[in-house]
Amino acid sequence: MWNPDNNKNFVMDYKKLMSLPKNAGDLIDRHRKKVFAINVAIIILVVLVVIVIAFTNLPWYKVLSDSPFAILGSFASVFALVITLILLSQLRLQAKQLDAQAENSRKQMSAEQFKNAIDHLGNEKQAVVLGGVHALHNLAMTFPKEYSQQVFEVLCSFIREETRKPIYQKKVMNEPVSSKNTQQVTSWIVIQTIVDKLFREKFEIKDEKTGKKIELYRAYKADLSGAFLRGVDFMGAILNSADLLCTDLQDTNLADVNLQEAELFNAKLQGTNLMEANLQGTNLRSANLHGTVLWNADLQGATLIEADLQDANLWKANLQETDLTNANLQGAYLPEANLQRANLTESNLEGINLKNANLQGARLFDADLQGANLSGANLQGAYLSNVNLQGADLLCVNFQGALLTGVKLQKDNVVCAFLQGVHSDDMFLTTLPVAIKNGTRLPTILSGITLYATEGHSLNLTEDEKKAWFSERGAYVDDLSADEVQKLSKSFT
Repeated sequence: MWNPDNNKNFVMDYKKLMSLPKNAGDLIDRHRKKVFAINVAIIILVVLVVIVIAFTNLPWYKVLSDSPFAILGSFASVFALVITLILLSQLRLQAKQLDAQAENSRKQMSAEQFKNAIDHLGNEKQAVVLGGVHALHNLAMTFPKEYSQQVFEVLCSFIREETRKPIYQKKVMNEPVSSKNTQQVTSWIVIQTIVDKLFREKFEIKDEKTGKKIELYRAYKADLSGAFLRGVDFMGAILNSADLLCTDLQDTNLADVNLQEAELFNAKLQGTNLMEANLQGTNLRSANLHGTVLWNADLQGATLIEADLQDANLWKANLQETDLTNANLQGAYLPEANLQRANLTESNLEGINLKNANLQGARLFDADLQGANLSGANLQGAYLSNVNLQGADLLCVNFQGALLTGVKLQKDNVVCAFLQGVHSDDMFLTTLPVAIKNGTRLPTILSGITLYATEGHSLNLTEDEKKAWFSERGAYVDDLSADEVQKLSKSFT
């Protein structure tokens, strides 16, 4: 079992461990009582001095001011004042000494508690290990300045080391374990408890500098790299900027989790639930997200280069400015997703569902969209150079101002599309059909198109010459407005 000091011989009784905070509290209470007594004594002395001074100002005392008794009283007042000042200085010194003794005792007892709690993490009994986890957390809550970061790092280290063990991984996956010491395997419950304490539950403490309430552990960056965390519940967890490099998170619940700017390079996330998760700026390069649920997830600015998103569900996900270069999105589900200015260069989008998705300004150089569903998608200003659109559904796609050069497209693919301002070549435009559905012709808006010949030079045709050019190639041209086309197309979508 895990033990950073390689000391397995010392095993403290659990009740004794949990009683340490009470003993420390008794010591502090005794100290407070002594300081209170000293403060009371100081107050009494000050009151006596005030009474003496007031006594010397009484009228009848002034009448007797010339008598020897009055002179003796004056000397007594001065003497009492000097004695009071001396006693005050001594009492203050004693209070400081008591403070120092209490602080030293507190440090010694908290250090002993910390050591004993860590030793408990190496115990064979899971109940004792859990006791150690709770004791460390209580120590961080009681003395956050001294121990919160240490406790955080120790427990993260415990997760990494214990979950990397093959015997733990087999037990989680319900595989047969041949080891005779199966009782020494850390329980999944222990890992879940630590995750709850560090990342899910909210513990507020008072900041000594500002006096405001802050959350315990939130200022620290978690290092769970290489950990085996299958099946652990992270729902609602705070893991921003966490190091999850090569971490196994298969079949894990990460719904509504904050993974902003986290490191998930080469992480295993197959079948993981990431609904409404915050993945802004997260590095998911080469990560495996096969079949992952990412409904409404925020992936803005994330890096997904060479990531596997095959059959992933990204309904209404925000992929704005996301880098998906050479990613595998075959069969992925992205209706109404926001891919504005996303980079999909050389990515595999075969059979992908992008119905009504926003791909405005997206880069799709050399992308494979064979058999994809792009009906109603917004590709305004997108770059579709050398894209494979064979068998793709392009019903009512908005290609306004898009670059469409070297596109592979089957006849009858483009139906009721918006092509104003398109920059294209002969390869794409000769495939535009005379669109007929249910006996009615569907218009394709072509005004303002810049036509290029195969060699890439502009054809410089007038609008009439363009219409004649398309008519020769079997294309139907209608001068309906975009709004009129949208109204007409509703009956066919």
